[in-house]
Amino acid sequence: MLSIGRTTILVNDLDEARDFYRAAFDFGTLFDGEVAPGLRTVHVGPAGERGSGLWLIEATSPASVERVGAQTAGEPALVFYTDDLAAELRHFEHLAVRVVKPIISSGGASFAHVLDNSGNEIVLAQLPDGELEHSAYALIEE
Repeated sequence: MLSIGRTTILVNDLDEARDFYRAAFDFGTLFDGEVAPGLRTVHVGPAGERGSGLWLIEATSPASVERVGAQTAGEPALVFYTDDLAAELRHFEHLAVRVVKPIISSGGASFAHVLDNSGNEIVLAQLPDGELEHSAYALIEE
């Protein structure tokens, strides 16, 4: 059986990105250290969960610096589900998180798009009755 471990996200600064995901999403730090000489990575994820999370990689080469916030060619990098989208957006407002697409409703689901502090686009989705099988296209096409 396979499961998703971590999604790699390019960031401008590891400490700032770690702090952002901790404050914005209440993520814990799962790992913070060198995986090879001179290569520090930070893994963050939902508190208490050891499986899925984000592998934050600091952009250091000219090519990687160019791709920060654009590594998905203009599409959202992440989708997070919430039970209360309006409450999440109020929380983000206090953190000065940039909302790039305000709440849109479609088929009983609601979505909003925000940027992390490195410019990576994140979809926040509130699905009807906890349905996780809502069309992926609805998340990005709205």
